Amino acid sequence: MKLYRLSQELKGLQIVSIEEGEQVGVVEDFIIDPIQKSISSMVIKDDKWYTGAKMIAFSLIKNIGDFCITTENSSSVVPLAEMQEQAKLLEKGLSIVGAKIITQEGELIGEIKEYSILARTGRILGMQLRSDAKLDSPDRNVIPADYIETIGKDIIIVKEDALSALCSSHEEALALATDGVVPVPKPRPVAAPKPAPAPAPKPAPAPVFEPEPIPEPAVIEEESVAASGIDASSDVDIEELLDLDSAAESAGLVEEPASSDEGEESKQSLSEIFERRQIKYMLGKRVSKDVVGDDGSLVVGHGETITDSVVQKAKASGKFLELSMNIEIED
Repeated sequence: MKLYRLSQELKGLQIVSIEEGEQVGVVEDFIIDPIQKSISSMVIKDDKWYTGAKMIAFSLIKNIGDFCITTENSSSVVPLAEMQEQAKLLEKGLSIVGAKIITQEGELIGEIKEYSILARTGRILGMQLRSDAKLDSPDRNVIPADYIETIGKDIIIVKEDALSALCSSHEEALALATDGVVPVPKPRPVAAPKPAPAPAPKPAPAPVFEPEPIPEPAVIEEESVAASGIDASSDVDIEELLDLDSAAESAGLVEEPASSDEGEESKQSLSEIFERRQIKYMLGKRVSKDVVGDDGSLVVGHGETITDSVVQKAKASGKFLELSMNIEIED
């Protein structure tokens, strides 16, 4: 598996569901997250284009191959109208190819011809300048993503020293990437401290004999299993519910929502199924980057394992989507 991909390599690739073994769409465009400096989602075109635009979150992509992009199942592709945050990003009209590169001092360097992303995370890796860019060495024309300051509509601001850090290729930019591609040296072994001498044992107290209490007769409460359920005070594990939900779907116990009179309920059901499966995919993985609330407070820390409580905390802070796009994906 290649560690990076060019944007033009991704456009037109089929999206294939592993579970159904069929094509669920074709990559048409990208939704850029200017804060994370990454592709957060891909806009998908399918046979039912007349029902509206659809998308797939980059975090739900399993692998990117030369022939197609794979995902677990077709439910990964959802209507864009159901993902409001992604729809707002798309409305900004952010595009990397063709954008002008300007330094913080207001100097125009050139325009972007192509850019690369990390295949595991969707993070922008490097931006290749057109041949007419103002460069001292035309063969060194790739700006590493670490020097991007701001991504705007048709304009990208880079740090003042970006020209001194130009690479000759995307492979060179990959070697300079700072998000785990470069191996981290092992720490030096530290000698374990010598254990402190154990204190002298104290004499055991004399045993005290007490009469054994007479056990009270057990009270058996009859409880109807059929009447038992889950209320608001129950401790419910999200992953257990998702497993039960998947088992129920496999057994044919979950009815599909009506497609005519219950249109709104159908949309809500599809959205809930997508969210439950996304949560199931996320549980147990680690957060690849700090998730910060709108007030600047830390919601979830880098390296923290995603659990039920972490998911609920991210939801309460309105940062569930950002959490889903910042998880460590195993190779």
